[in-house]
Amino acid sequence: MDWASLILDIMIRSWDCTAKCRSYVQDLEENLENLGSTMDELTCKLEDRRREVEQAEQQGLKRTSEVDRWLEKVEVIKKEVPRILERGEQEKQKKCFGGLCTKNCRSCYKLGKVVVKKQSVLRDLLVKSHFNQIAYRPVSARVEERPMDKVVGFESTFEEAWICVEDGSVRSIGMFGMGGVGKTTLLTKIHNELAHSSQDYDAVLWIVVSKQANAEKIQKDVWRKLGLPESELESSNKEDRAPKIFSVLKRMKFILFLDDIWERIDLEKVSKETWDAHPDIPELAEKLAGECKCLPLALITVGRAMASKKNPHEWKHAVEVLRHHPATFSGMKNDVFVPLEFSYESLPDETLKRCFLYCTMFPEDYGIRKDDLILLWIAEGFLDEYDHDIHKARDYGESIIGSLTRACLLESIVVVEPFGLVTNVKMHEVVRDMALWIDSEHGVKKNKVVVNENFHAIESDGRSERWKDVETVSLWRDYRSMEWFPTSLSCSNLRTLILRGTQMQILPNGFFSSMPSLRILDLSYNKLLAELPEDIGQLSNLRYLNLGGTPIVKLPIQLKNLKKLRVLLIGVDCECVPKEVISNLHSLRVFRWMHNSGVLTQEQQLSVIDELELKKEVSEVSLSFRFAESVRRLLRSSKLQTRLRSLIVVECLDMTSVTISSLKAKRMEHLSDLYICYCNELEEIKVIDMDEEEGRPDDQHIPHEYYYSKLRNESCFRSLCSVTIAFCNRLKDVTSIVCYAPNLMHLYIHECPSMQELIVNDTEEDKDHNSRQTFLRLATLYLINLDKLESIGRRKLPFPSLKMVSIYECPSLKKLPFDQESVGNSLKEIQGKKEWWDGLQWDDPATKNVFSLKFVEIE
Repeated sequence: MDWASLILDIMIRSWDCTAKCRSYVQDLEENLENLGSTMDELTCKLEDRRREVEQAEQQGLKRTSEVDRWLEKVEVIKKEVPRILERGEQEKQKKCFGGLCTKNCRSCYKLGKVVVKKQSVLRDLLVKSHFNQIAYRPVSARVEERPMDKVVGFESTFEEAWICVEDGSVRSIGMFGMGGVGKTTLLTKIHNELAHSSQDYDAVLWIVVSKQANAEKIQKDVWRKLGLPESELESSNKEDRAPKIFSVLKRMKFILFLDDIWERIDLEKVSKETWDAHPDIPELAEKLAGECKCLPLALITVGRAMASKKNPHEWKHAVEVLRHHPATFSGMKNDVFVPLEFSYESLPDETLKRCFLYCTMFPEDYGIRKDDLILLWIAEGFLDEYDHDIHKARDYGESIIGSLTRACLLESIVVVEPFGLVTNVKMHEVVRDMALWIDSEHGVKKNKVVVNENFHAIESDGRSERWKDVETVSLWRDYRSMEWFPTSLSCSNLRTLILRGTQMQILPNGFFSSMPSLRILDLSYNKLLAELPEDIGQLSNLRYLNLGGTPIVKLPIQLKNLKKLRVLLIGVDCECVPKEVISNLHSLRVFRWMHNSGVLTQEQQLSVIDELELKKEVSEVSLSFRFAESVRRLLRSSKLQTRLRSLIVVECLDMTSVTISSLKAKRMEHLSDLYICYCNELEEIKVIDMDEEEGRPDDQHIPHEYYYSKLRNESCFRSLCSVTIAFCNRLKDVTSIVCYAPNLMHLYIHECPSMQELIVNDTEEDKDHNSRQTFLRLATLYLINLDKLESIGRRKLPFPSLKMVSIYECPSLKKLPFDQESVGNSLKEIQGKKEWWDGLQWDDPATKNVFSLKFVEIE
């Protein structure tokens, strides 16, 4: 069984389909007709009120808050009702027996309930559509003085400017000069003088423009300063906003201060002549802006370059250039890349610079897993300062990622994965373009790096000598076959080859013969690649080989020749690793084989364990086991315990109990991820406070009280951050796992029908023990299909880092183990069925009210 599929299967949920209210179903058609009629009536009222508001605002009046809120609510429900009516038509089509009965009572019930509630809302809005007052005339604006230091020497300049302010015929006043001469100070003095002026203004607006001028931002600032409706602001574009602002201001006496202007701003239009020159240009302009990814420097540069171009073919060419060769776009190098390069040059050492440039190997807008990135850095030798200790190298890698993030060269992003929230990093696309430009030695060696965006140029060129300059090829999700790749050309300088997620089916013999310098080879997630050519053994400089996600069943014996290989990641379908391979990889540091092949025998599995145990060089292993003897062998190997990073135990049908001594648990200090799935005979997992030399009593007769109370002060699984346990029919609790993992972040328990408590013997009498450290870093908690689960813990526990809780089909769980104080402000969401939520027991109404705001109903 594929373990990735197994994990996804865990997410499958079922729901009961029973009718709750007969009237919702029987009267559905009539209620839908009434809903449509009421909506039509409300739409008429909406148009009447909107027309009245527009007329009032054209006279300089301001709509009341009551009217504004009513308009917003009607606009929202105007979008909701058509969707409900459409669902109603779909339900009509599903009826059977000539339309006499429905095929899906639960679906009709839910829809009927929604229709009745929405009808009530519509009627309420109709009742409230009559207003005593639509709009009012605002009082004259009160000028709030802006802080400024006392200055001298401005008197004459101020007097000259003030005369212009009081002159009714002067429409605009401009001040310019080099930075620091006092333009903002003079503007502030004029602004503050208005507070003592006899002239009354309807509006006095102060807007800071800044160097990256943006007409749309200025529009929005003016809109908000005028107090215009926020709902209309977000639903309109700059072309719609301009006449609205104009219609309001033209009836006002106002003064607008624009500070920190670096270039000309036209509030009426932004290159309107170019915009209207051809109907295709607006769409092409959006594509160009999309390539800039909202980076102001890039937007300004592109806007300046395209301002006078009215031919759509010029715009199409510009999109192509910016997408595939951004460094050659007019102004991009000097106005964008050079300023951005300052952040790169400010990095404190060459290691950070090399690590940053290496991030360009990942596609644009791609969430990079930190673990993947750090392993590549290790293999490349960037972190050789800690070559003797893989764990210190990982810490160093995390530190580098932090430095690059603080320098704004990488961005942190939070993504939702099947078992929780994960923090990845990504590169802004323009920053990535800048990095590729730097890596190509500022555009001098254009063929040095080949990525998805520019590979077609070198491919279509046809000149074999261009491949001699290529040092890196990184192609992701390229859905063609690999026929285009040169199998007979010289790629003597190629160091990195990443072909991930392509449609390649075979690599011909001789493919690797022209790549003597290759150090990094990533062939992962090529779903059609079933074997490797024998000449892979000629890659004498290879340091990193990733075959994850491929259907390769057997590794070629020639892999034993890769004497410099540091990282070997094998796919889940691999059934055979020749014995001589591992023993001959003298530089191997990281080995990952998360297989799920049912064909793999116990002897084959044990053979790999034996070889890894003998390899002194290996510092980190990730393994999956299908036999109890394999687990026992791991628990007898102190070497493998210290090297273990990820462990999957799946379909281990001959395993009834796992007992781990505290000494062994502490040795597993680097274990990060644990998956135990489909172990149907497993009844308990225990950690006991005894070491191997002391001996221990029979596993079946160690009471919970013994191992639970003795180990409160132990931090056994110090690095364990993710635990998944699923389809273990006899497992009663997970006390040992969660209580002795102080840094646990993600816990997922699914389909364990015998489990009544997550933590046993957790009572008030135990609260002086270090069990209070349990769950301190837990961020996500999933409890799915646990029919007998009655408690997570018997008392309140601190969950200061908890962000999301998802509880589904746990009917016996009536109380949550936390309150307002124990979770603080971190909790964002509690997912569950409405029936379960309504049946929860609370210590006080205030706690229920607070958590009700975080509840999200799931079906």
